[in-house]
Amino acid sequence: MNQLLKIINCFFIRTKNEFIQPRKNHTYLLSFVFQLLRIIIEKIYKFNTKDQVLVWDIRSNSITFDFVWVVFDTFYRFKLPKKGFKLIIFIPNSYEYSVPKFNSYNKYLSSNDLKNRIEELILPLAKSFNCINKIEIFSDIKELQRAIKRSKLMPRYYHPNLFNPEPLSYLRVHKILEKEKIHINNFMDINKLPIKVINYRDFSIEEKFITITLRDYGFSPERNSSQKDIDTAYSLSKELNCKIVLIPDDINKIKNYNTYNINIIESSRRELSQRLLLYSKSLVNLMPPSGPAGASTLLKNSKTIITNYGSGGYEGNLNFYKKYYNLELGDQPYLYLGTYIMWFEKYKNYSILDLKNIMKILYKN
Repeated sequence: MNQLLKIINCFFIRTKNEFIQPRKNHTYLLSFVFQLLRIIIEKIYKFNTKDQVLVWDIRSNSITFDFVWVVFDTFYRFKLPKKGFKLIIFIPNSYEYSVPKFNSYNKYLSSNDLKNRIEELILPLAKSFNCINKIEIFSDIKELQRAIKRSKLMPRYYHPNLFNPEPLSYLRVHKILEKEKIHINNFMDINKLPIKVINYRDFSIEEKFITITLRDYGFSPERNSSQKDIDTAYSLSKELNCKIVLIPDDINKIKNYNTYNINIIESSRRELSQRLLLYSKSLVNLMPPSGPAGASTLLKNSKTIITNYGSGGYEGNLNFYKKYYNLELGDQPYLYLGTYIMWFEKYKNYSILDLKNIMKILYKN
């Protein structure tokens, strides 16, 4: 009997959570319908307000580089406000950082890693955005409610107790990229962050250089970098007569690769301002599909080449990009943001010449 009650209780808790934080289209619609009266009243109450606020609720947001696309989407859904909008980060006092088990993420990240990402990732990214005019952090739900009482919100129809859905839809982001004239100056600018001095061996930030970001995670391994990526990047640096900087995901795995005595700036893994400074000053940034690629794409003065795009895996096959991004093989949605996609089917064995030709395209746009 007790076991049955536990199962029933678990079912109701999961159902309640799904309606508050809907992950599926049909539950989102049902939740919207049930709250329609509240939504109508709030829209009338806030009709003349000019305050616009993005609420980044830790309970429904990924603590990852996806944050940059949440801001991008918000800016356009707020209709490009000239003075920008406010960001409120909400982390309840009782919040427990837990790593999702999906794709075995819990084998590679700890709850402490996630907690540290607020200071090391989310806040520096937020501070770099020109379209964010103010940042506030709340831990008390009543204080949050008072702060957003007269504001137009993203996610739309947000309520901390009743409705806080996942704010990011890559499909919606790509519809914006298809229809809007994108101005990169509205987004990330390294000059808004405190610049961290980069001193490493004989490397100077004022020299000509390229970067390669080495992805080496246990989950979605199809998107990982390879020795070939390093080989080609190194050869490109020699062809361009410039230095090369390697930014690793995990410094302990560097020993598995031949890095040709490349400058490896490990501190940029944790010091986001260093990483963004490197991306903005580099001739080109080479990286596989990853979170940092989004930051490099929205960063002013950054040129990026994403290698091995659509190479496979759950989040990297052609069907996935079609369904969730509305992309077809060969599409270049980020080109006018200074980023070129090297589709795996077209560039399985890409060469230095391929990279040089793509760089010409990037510097032409």
